[in-house]
Amino acid sequence: MNSELIIKRSIEALGLRNQNELANILNVSQKTISSWSTGRTEIRLKIFIEMANDNDLSVDYILYGKRQSKAITKDMIVKTLKKLPFDEVMQVIKELGLLFQTPTQVRV
Repeated sequence: MNSELIIKRSIEALGLRNQNELANILNVSQKTISSWSTGRTEIRLKIFIEMANDNDLSVDYILYGKRQSKAITKDMIVKTLKKLPFDEVMQVIKELGLLFQTPTQVRV
């Protein structure tokens, strides 16, 4: 596992500009990030796993560079629906209802 890549992917995924900003988020010094990046000290994976989970990021991507589609959670749906106007929410609910009807329940 390449510490330098873990740090780079974390910076990218969080939309940060540099290691110093990452250090602030992880509550470690920039010197610690630099030591991990160069391999002088062993990276503490637990910190990066917690950071990924806290920021709704893929742990697989942060640690291994594997991009995968995330499953849609109920919370993600609710958060999105709260941003929509009421009439659009009602339209989504209506369309979802049609998706879950059996063929004999569908009216033409």
